[in-house]
Formats: sequence, structure tokens, C-alpha cells
Amino acid sequence: MTNIHSHASTIQRIGLLAKIYWKYRRFGLAILTLFGGTFFLIFTRVTLLMDYLFFPVLWKIDVKAPIFILGHPRSGTTFFQKRIYESNQAAMFTTWEMLFPALTVRKILHPIILGLRFLGVDVLQGREKGHQIRLDEVEEEEALFLHRLDSEILHILCPWLIIDDEAADDGFRLGWNDFDDSDRSVDLMKEFLKRQILYTGKTQIVVKLNPSIFRLHTLLQKFPDAKIVYIIRKPQKSIRSFLSFQHRFVQNFLSREEWKKYFQEKYRWSLALYQYFESVKELIPPDQLYIIHFSELIRELVVVLKNFFDYAEIEPGEDYWDKLSERLAQHQRKHRNLSLSAFGLDQEDIEDNLDFLWDEYNL
Repeated sequence: MTNIHSHASTIQRIGLLAKIYWKYRRFGLAILTLFGGTFFLIFTRVTLLMDYLFFPVLWKIDVKAPIFILGHPRSGTTFFQKRIYESNQAAMFTTWEMLFPALTVRKILHPIILGLRFLGVDVLQGREKGHQIRLDEVEEEEALFLHRLDSEILHILCPWLIIDDEAADDGFRLGWNDFDDSDRSVDLMKEFLKRQILYTGKTQIVVKLNPSIFRLHTLLQKFPDAKIVYIIRKPQKSIRSFLSFQHRFVQNFLSREEWKKYFQEKYRWSLALYQYFESVKELIPPDQLYIIHFSELIRELVVVLKNFFDYAEIEPGEDYWDKLSERLAQHQRKHRNLSLSAFGLDQEDIEDNLDFLWDEYNL
């Protein structure tokens, strides 16, 4: 069985991805991954090194008290992240900035990105998928770990990673394979955070890393002053939405049997995510943990945001609250979720597996 997690390099992961694509007759993707992925990896590493030549102030920048937004996917974390981004008071990443973390490259590409936005061709993914992605809008920073191919996001890009007999064990644990690997991934992310602080001119950085709940132990070691925001939603709702979101991406790539196995594994992943957070929560100092219930986020948004800004020591711009209602009116839901039964689940299954959540959070 292929083992990619023990001191794995990004090159080894590129090779594994290409091999899996080839095995499942996605020959174009295999070739693109092998050659395009290798080129982009080298290009990014070289330009990151060049940053220290052209932006020597990077040597002096430190990442202090970062704020990590965590929660099971589809728990309202993206909605909350966007409201913080709109305050214009925190360093956060847009999609294209994550694709090209090197400041040297951004200087060249920024006018092109502005042109694409002006022409209206900057949408990478529409709302019908359940999550719109635009080049110049804030996006989940978990994608930064794709520069090491060390993230659960790869499950969508290559769903066979968690169902293929050769790769499934390690593919399932992408992002939490071992502490040494997590160290390297978080160290690289820290380099990205330093650049974003310099690029935006804002010292308070906020990043959303839902799957990196599995990296929480490492995050706390690397950033002992970090503040954690954990958003909790009734798991039967977050899991249903999460599985439906995944379905919209993988349904056309998998056979019926592959589809069933894929979603069995994704449900197992969801359970592990909830369980892992509870197992390490005690490592977080009480004054560095802020828990938000999804119901509060929906019903008492202004109160939640004001409490968060106080907690984060962030002061929104003068017109932030006046424009909040206008922005919320533009927030539209364009998708429908499948039922739990479509995935062979029901509410009782989830309550049995995660019964501790109801007691812990009064769900």
C-alpha cells in the first residue's frame, strides 16, 4: 500500500495524484498534475524565496495572535468569514492571492486580476454549487495547504483518493497524517501569513481553516497566542449540507458503487472531525476560545459580530454597520440539499454517533 504521510514530500503527492488519475483513466488530469503541478510547485517555491530579496522587511515580520475560524464545513463559517472581511480591518486572503502567495508574482498579476473583474470573467464557481468562488473575493484559507497537497480539499479534486485500495488510508487522513507533516504544512502557511500581513498592511490576520481542526494541536504549538473561533451547528444539518455540497462536485466522476463508498468515507471523516475537536479542546486556553452557535449567527448576527470584534480587538469602519443590511440582502442561497436518506443516513444515526455534542453545546 502506498504510504504518503511519513515525511512525504509534495513531489511524492504529485506522483500519487497522477498515478490515481491514470489508474481511473483520467489521462489528461494525470499529465496535467505531473507536469503542470511540478512546474507550479517549483515556480511557487522559487518566487517565495525571491520575496526575501525584493521585500527584505519580511525577515522582521512576525505573526502575532492570529485568529483561526474553525468548524465542521457548512456550519456558517464562510458566512461569518465574509462579514469579517467586509470590516476591512483584518488581513485575509482572496482566491487569487492564495493561488499566488508570492508578493513578487502578485505585483505582476494584480492588474490582470483587476481587468478580469472589470470584464466580469472572474467567477471560478457559481452559486449553484452551493459556494460561489471569485478570484478577487475572500475564500477559505485551507486552500493554502494545497501548495503542499496536504488538505481534505483534494478529496473533491480527486475523489478516488479515499476509495482506492492503494491510497485510501492515507488519502482519508490528508491534513492530519502525522505531526512532522503538519509541522511542515503549518510552517509554510506561516510564510504565507507573513506575506499577507505585509501585502494588506494589516497586522491582525484572520483565517478560516475548517479541515485544519485536525491540525489544531500543531497550530497551537506554532501560534500559542492564537485565538480560536469555533462555530457549532446541529450536526445532522451541517453533515447533510456538507455531503450534498460534495455530491455536486463528484457525482459525474464516480460509479454508483464508488459514490456509495465515497460518501461512507466522507461521513466517517465528518464524525472524526467533530470528535477530534472535542479531544483537543482542553488544550485551548479558555480566554482564547470563542464558541458561536449557528442559531445565534442567524438570529442575532449583529450581537455576535460585535462580541467577536471586541474579542478580536478589531474596530470596523464607520459605515460597516450601515452597510451590513445591504450586504445581507445580497446573500442568496442558490442550491438545494439532498436528504440524509440519500446518503444512507438518518438523524438517529448521527445522534448516536455524536451524542456528546448535544450535551456539550445544548443543541
